[in-house]
Amino acid sequence: MSPPTTLLPLLLLLLLPNAEAWRQWEYKTFTSDDWKDVWGYDSGPRGRRGHSISLSGSRLIMFGGRDNEIQRQHVPRTYNIIDIEGSLEFQTYEDYPVSSNYNATCKPVKECVSLTDTATGNTEACSYSWSYGGDTSKMSQEEIKMKEDGCGFVPVGLFYNDVWEYDLNCEADPGVPPERYADMACEKTGWKVLHTGARNGACVVQNGKEICTLPSERWHHGSAMFDDQTMLIYGGFSHRCEDYCDDMWSFDLRDNTWMEIYPIGSLGDNESPGKRWKFSLLSGVMDPVTGQQSMVFFGGHRLWHGFSLENSQDNKWENYNQYPKGGYLNDLWVYSKRTLLPDEEVPIKSDGYGQWSVKTGVEKCEAAAGLEWASRNDISCSVNWPKERAGHAGIYDKGRGGIWIHGGFTAYYPYISTDGAGSGNGIQALKVGGFTPYPTYPFYLDDLWYYDLAGGDWTDYTFQGNSKPDRRTDHIMILATKQGLDNNILIMFGGYYNNHHYDDTWYFNIATRRWQEKKTFVHANWPESCVDDVDYYEDPSNGCVLMQYPPDVRRAQVAITDPDSGQVKIQRGDILPYHDEGNREFYVGQGSPEDYYGVHDDAMEYMRGLFEKSLANLGADSVLTLLPNGLVDGTPIAPYAANGPRQYARKLNASETIPAEYAMYANVVNGSVWERCTSAKGIPTTGDDGLFGRSSVPVEIPQPRRMRYGWDGCREENMDPGLELWTYPSSRSDHTAAFYENEGLLMFYGGVGYTTPQKASLEVTHDTSVLNDFWAYNINNCNNNCSHHGECQFGFCVCDPGYYGLDCSNQTCPGDFCYYDEITNEQICNHCCYTGYTHTDEDFYIPGVKKSYCSKENTGHSNGICDGFGTCQCAPPFIGEDCSIKDCKYNCSFNGFCSVEFPVSRCICADGYFGEYCQFRECLNNCSYPNGNCDYDTGECSCSMIYNPFENFREWVRWDGEDCSYIAAYCGAVARGVGWATFALSCALAVFLSVDEEPARLRR
Repeated sequence: MSPPTTLLPLLLLLLLPNAEAWRQWEYKTFTSDDWKDVWGYDSGPRGRRGHSISLSGSRLIMFGGRDNEIQRQHVPRTYNIIDIEGSLEFQTYEDYPVSSNYNATCKPVKECVSLTDTATGNTEACSYSWSYGGDTSKMSQEEIKMKEDGCGFVPVGLFYNDVWEYDLNCEADPGVPPERYADMACEKTGWKVLHTGARNGACVVQNGKEICTLPSERWHHGSAMFDDQTMLIYGGFSHRCEDYCDDMWSFDLRDNTWMEIYPIGSLGDNESPGKRWKFSLLSGVMDPVTGQQSMVFFGGHRLWHGFSLENSQDNKWENYNQYPKGGYLNDLWVYSKRTLLPDEEVPIKSDGYGQWSVKTGVEKCEAAAGLEWASRNDISCSVNWPKERAGHAGIYDKGRGGIWIHGGFTAYYPYISTDGAGSGNGIQALKVGGFTPYPTYPFYLDDLWYYDLAGGDWTDYTFQGNSKPDRRTDHIMILATKQGLDNNILIMFGGYYNNHHYDDTWYFNIATRRWQEKKTFVHANWPESCVDDVDYYEDPSNGCVLMQYPPDVRRAQVAITDPDSGQVKIQRGDILPYHDEGNREFYVGQGSPEDYYGVHDDAMEYMRGLFEKSLANLGADSVLTLLPNGLVDGTPIAPYAANGPRQYARKLNASETIPAEYAMYANVVNGSVWERCTSAKGIPTTGDDGLFGRSSVPVEIPQPRRMRYGWDGCREENMDPGLELWTYPSSRSDHTAAFYENEGLLMFYGGVGYTTPQKASLEVTHDTSVLNDFWAYNINNCNNNCSHHGECQFGFCVCDPGYYGLDCSNQTCPGDFCYYDEITNEQICNHCCYTGYTHTDEDFYIPGVKKSYCSKENTGHSNGICDGFGTCQCAPPFIGEDCSIKDCKYNCSFNGFCSVEFPVSRCICADGYFGEYCQFRECLNNCSYPNGNCDYDTGECSCSMIYNPFENFREWVRWDGEDCSYIAAYCGAVARGVGWATFALSCALAVFLSVDEEPARLRR
C-alpha cells in the first residue's frame, strides 16, 4: 500500500467546521418542437441570467432571462439618397459593403434541428454562428471589430420569454411513482416547457395599435407566485420597452396562458413603481392592512431623470417633468391581489384585480436640546431607511412578517467617477485622471436590513464579530426555515464585486447577528491520497493480518560466565542475545530463521532503495549482496511488531516486490518483506529536546485512515492545483433561487460566471459565460449522514456523546471534551485531556492526587492525540489511557516493575534493587556498616580495614565475608610459662570458627 504523502498529526482539528449539502442536479429536459422552432436549439432551458424562479407547491416555475450572446449577420452597404420635394428617395443602391475588410467567403456555421410537430409546420430550425478565430479575451477591441466587419456579423443579446417547470416531487405521468434518491435529481422527470414563448412577444399591429399576447423577452424582471396558481411578472429590461419595463402580466398555471394586467405606460408615476429593473419582488406576503395575499417590491434602477433636456447642473438635476426620479431607488411598494376562485379566469381588465400602494417610513423623534435657552425643547425626528440600490438580495420572512434585503449596488449621479465607465460590471475607474465626487462612497453594499410590514419601520442589522462577506450585488439569499426550529438562519451564495464573481456560501445567524462562511460541504472529491484503510484490510483477498505486540524479551536469570575466559559476559537481568532460542522467533538477531526485510509502507519502494544503495557501493569484482537496511538487532519481527492497536500488514515474498528495473537481480533476494495495510501515521510529537523522557525524534504510530474530512491525506492541501475538495457551485452572479421548505432545498439555476476558476483581480477581466447548471443545497443533509452518531441541523452535524468530527465518524478518546460554540455552531474538542495536576521536569511520586475532567472553563492539559478510534496516542514520557500519567524513568532499569499511578508513576523494585528507578543494587546487610561500604552499581561490599589493637597505626586485617560481618581471630603473644601446646590449641580453635557456616562473634 502506498505510503502517506505527508506524516501529519491525525485529527488535531480542534475547530471542526460545518457541512452543507451542495449537489449539482444532472437534470433531464423535455423540450417541445414548438420551443425548438421558436429558439432554434435542440434542447432547453439553456443558459440564463437575470431570469426569475417562483415556487408553486413543489413546482419551480422559471421565466425569461438572457442567454449567451448570439451572432447575427450584419453587412452595412452603400447607397445614395436625394431630396425630391421634401421626400428622400434612393438615387443609387450600389449594394457594396461599407467595410473594405468584408470577406464574402467568410460563412457562418449552420446548426439545424429537425422538427416533426410544430404549430408553424416548419420541419427544421437553424442557428448560425461565426468564429472569431481565437480567444476574444486575448484580442484587442480593434481586432474583434475587424473580425466582425470582415465576416459581416455582430453579437446580439438573446433574451427569452418562455416558461419552464421543474417538479421537485418528480411527479411524472399519473400512476407512475416519483423517483428521486437522496439529494439527487429526478430520475424520470426534469425541466418541462409550459409555454414556448415567442419572438418579440408575438406582437402584431392591428388598426395602428400593437397587440401582444405574452410578455416580450426580458431579463432582471421580477416574478411572484400566488396561491390561486397565478404568477405575476413585472418590469425588467426589454427591447420592446425601449429600456426598462413597467408592464405586468399574469401567467395562469391552470391552463398555461398569459394575460396582460397593466400594459406598458398604463399607470402614472405615483400609481406603480414604474419602469424598473434589478429590484426585489417578494411573494407569499399577507398584507397586514388589507388581509389580501400580496407581493412586496423594493428598490431597483431605471433611467436617471438627469438625462431630461430640462435638467442640468444649474438646477441640480431636480426637474421630474419628463422623467420620474430615476437612477438607483429605494422606494417600497406593496401590491395586494385579489385571490381568484378555483374556476375563475384571469380577468381581461385590471379593474378590481389588485392595487399598488407605496409605503413610507415611521418617523421617530427624540429630544435634541441645543445649547441656547430657546432650543432647550428642540426635538429631532428621522426615518431609518436603506439607501438606494439595485441588484440586492431580498427574501420574505413569513414567521416575522417582514422582508430582508442585503447588499446591492448604488452610485452617485451623474458620475461614479469622472474617468469611469458608468454603472454595472466594469465600473472600476480607468485610473487615468479625473476625480470621484465622494471617494468613500460605497458603490457596492454589504448592509442587511429588515422591514416590519405591520410596524412599518426598517431595522439596520449591525453585525457582530469580524467575519462577514465582501460587498456584492446580483447574489442570492434565502431564509432557511425548518419546522420545530427557530427560523434564524439566512443563507447567501455568490454575487459580483469589483470585477470578480464569487463562489462563497455564508450563514447569517439572526439571533446573534453574526456571519459565518461555510467552507466544508457534503460531497467530496477525495484526492488520491485519501483512502479508507478499514475497507482495505477487511478484504480477505488483500491478505492483511492484525499485528501483535512483541512479547517481552528474555533476560538472564543468573549471571552467565564465558567458559573460556571465566569473565562474566551477561549480568543477571540483562537481555539475552537475540539469537537465543527464547528471542529469535520474535526479534531480529544473528541466526534469525530467514532473511527478513522488515515492515514498510511501500514494499517495492523500500526494495528499490536497497538496490540503489547496494549497487552504488558495488565494486568491479564484487558480488551483489542485498542486506536489509536499518534492521538492527532487537527489531521486532512481524507479525509481532505492533506498537499500537489496529495495525495491519501483509507478508510478501521479497522477490515479488523487486522493481522491474532490477528484475535481473532476483536471484540475490530471499526471504520476506511485510507491507502495511494502513496508510496513516499518528504523530503525538514531532520531536523535542530528548530530556526528561521526551523524545528527540518524531514518534510515528501506524494506524488506519478513514476516508473522512480532516484525516491526513483527506484535506484541501492534498488536492491538485485547480481542483476543489468539495462539490459546490462555481463562481457566478445573476443566478436565481427558490427555497422549498418541505425538503429544506435551496434550488438555483444558471447565472453568469467564469469558464475556469479564477481569483479576484483588478488587472484582468476573465472570460465569463452564461451558465445552464442546476444546483440544490439541502439544509437537512449532513456529511455522511452524521455517521448515524449525531443530529443534522441546518446542514451540519451535532454529534452524540462519544463521537466527534465533521460527520461524527470519530470515536472520542479517554479524557476528550467537546462542545459546540454558541456563536459559530462549530464543534471544539480537547483530546486526551485531564486536569488536577500540572507536570514539570522535576516530578516525583505524590500519593493521593485526584484527577479531574476537562471542561469548557477548565481546558486542562493534553499530552497526546486521539486516533479517531477511541485510543489516545501519547507523547513520551506520558502513558495511560488519557496520557495523563508520567511514565517511570528508564523502565525502572529493568530491575523492577512500574506502578502506574496518577500523576507520576513509581518503580517497585525487585529484591536486591532500590532507587527512584531501581538503578542501584543493594549489598548484603548493607555491608554491616560501618564495617564496609556498598558499591551500588555492582551490589558488592568494600570491607573496611582493622588496625592492630596494640599498634593502632598499623593495618592488620580487613573485615571479611560477603557483608563484611566478621574478621579472623586475633592471637596474642605467648606468655612465659605457657607451652607451645596451648598456643597451637588456640590457633586451631580460630580456624574452626572461621569456616563455620554462621560465623560466631568473637569474644574476649
